[in-house]
Amino acid sequence: MKVFEANISYEVSDYLNSNLKNIISFELANQKVYDACGIIHFFDNNEELETLKEIISETQNIVEEPDRATEYGDFQTNLDLANNVTVYLKAKDISPEIVIEPTCGKGNFIIASLQNFTNIEKVFGVEIYKPYVWETKFNIVKFFLENPDNIKP
Repeated sequence: MKVFEANISYEVSDYLNSNLKNIISFELANQKVYDACGIIHFFDNNEELETLKEIISETQNIVEEPDRATEYGDFQTNLDLANNVTVYLKAKDISPEIVIEPTCGKGNFIIASLQNFTNIEKVFGVEIYKPYVWETKFNIVKFFLENPDNIKP
């Protein structure tokens, strides 16, 4: 399923749909997501909240993603590689409190960091392609749905 041109799992879609359907302000929605996942600014405005609620309330919303690798030279680091890097760093006794990902794409290094480092207090992900920003947010929600006991930065 796609929302804001970003992939979203049915698990995350169902979670957001059931937890945000009665919330009318993006500030309250942001607080709800922050409490669940630690994401500070999930929504920028009420329009994003309402658009997301409308889309995820529907059962199907399939949109093909353009081939960004061809169009923009886009390369996404896969989750296995990101996990291998973070496991290697952890084995070298590297355990950051702050993770900065200057080109976060779909968030694989962020997810790998959340999986492998226990001291993370803050995560900063930067991405210019808005659908990837949303996909990163959705992936973080999914991570915390699957790992509710993990410490939220």
